[in-house]
Amino acid sequence: MKNLLGNAGILVLALASGVTDVDAITLSLSRMSLTGIDHGTAVLGIVLAASVNNLVKTMMALSLGDRALGRRVALAMAASLLGGVLVAWGMN
Repeated sequence: MKNLLGNAGILVLALASGVTDVDAITLSLSRMSLTGIDHGTAVLGIVLAASVNNLVKTMMALSLGDRALGRRVALAMAASLLGGVLVAWGMN
């Protein structure tokens, strides 16, 4: 993906990967940051994947649980997103 689309391709792949899982993309981007991509791209990709994954989990909680559960999950996921964004911002 990097050869075809550059850093944008990595970020698109991170977004798509976050729908189902973040472990694989996190490990891949971490390893790639040692030799193939800059650290900022790796961190942003990991934060994007985690954000999408959190959004999917929040949607699941809202659709499968009651409104109170959805709010609790959404609040926790928003806090997680804020932390990830702050880390990504600090890396750049």
